[in-house]
Amino acid sequence: MKKLFISADIEGTAGIAHWDETEYGKKDYDHFRQQMSREVAAACEGALAAGFDDILVKDAHDTGRNIIPTLLPEAVRILRGWPKHLYIMMSGLDDTFDGVVFTGYHAAAEMPTNPLSHTMNGRNNHVKINGELCSELMLNCLTASMLGVPVFCVTAALNNEIQPVH
Repeated sequence: MKKLFISADIEGTAGIAHWDETEYGKKDYDHFRQQMSREVAAACEGALAAGFDDILVKDAHDTGRNIIPTLLPEAVRILRGWPKHLYIMMSGLDDTFDGVVFTGYHAAAEMPTNPLSHTMNGRNNHVKINGELCSELMLNCLTASMLGVPVFCVTAALNNEIQPVH
């Protein structure tokens, strides 16, 4: 049995550029919630095609209830909400998984080129490990590494700057 763990955030989902697009109850949230769900579903479909038969998705944004479960393939399990677990965005991961995929990740707090940069919450000015600026992606990669689970893929928006057209 091949097991895959997917941790899904929203701020790095395609097209998102404002907090209102990531927050329940805001005008644009439903559209981008669907986009997040479609991106996670695409990752699941790719994993199933690659031979994974046990996929656990952790909805790792805000309330943990953003992904629309009916948009995911039937074979996929989803962990919603926030169990009281040390691994937070990686709740459910253990050393029996063959790999990890991250979807919708974003830049670390204090990164000036991304309007949605933060680490774990909007109150942290920054998070550092051994003096180095650390993103949620880095924290969660370290969690996977600690368990001996390799990271296979990351989809992220690290820079939302407008680039010149030549």
